Amino acid sequence: MKSKVDLAEILTDVRISRNKIRLWKSRIQSKVAKFEELSASNVTRYNIIAREYIKEAEQLQKISDFLDQLDILLEMLEIKIETIIYIGYIVNNAPSVIEALKELKKTAQVINPEMSLVIDNIYNEFYSAISIPQNIRIQAKEDAKKILQEAENMVKEKKKESIDINT
Repeated sequence: MKSKVDLAEILTDVRISRNKIRLWKSRIQSKVAKFEELSASNVTRYNIIAREYIKEAEQLQKISDFLDQLDILLEMLEIKIETIIYIGYIVNNAPSVIEALKELKKTAQVINPEMSLVIDNIYNEFYSAISIPQNIRIQAKEDAKKILQEAENMVKEKKKESIDINT
C-alpha cells in the first residue's frame, strides 16, 4: 500500500515532468528540422526518399504538438496546485494572526475603546466567514504570542530604519 503523497511532492513531480517534456520537445524539433532539411536536399534526386522524410517530420510534429498540449495541461495543474498550497498556507496561518489581533485588543481597550470594537468586529466576522477546526484555533492561540512578538520586532526595525534614514 502506498503512503499518502502531499501536494508539494505532486508539484515537484509536475515540474520535473514539464522539464522532461521540454527536453523531449527540443529533441523532436531538432529531428523535425533535420528531416525537413534532408527532404529538401533530396527532393530533386530522390523524390520517394524526400516524401518519407516529410512523412517522418509530420509524425514527429504531431508528437511535438501533443507534448505542447501536455505541457500546457501540466502548467495549468502546476498553477492550481500552487494556489491550493498557498491558500492552505493562508487558511492555516490566518487564525494565528486573528488571535494575535484579539490579544492586541487588550491593549487597544486601554488606548482607544473604538479600536477595540473594530477588532472585535473583524475577529467575529473572520470566524463567521471561515469555519476553522477547533484544533487549529487552539494552535492559533498559542501561535498568537509569537506573531505579536514578530510584529513588535518589525515595528522596532522600522523605527530603527527611520532613524537611520533621518540621520
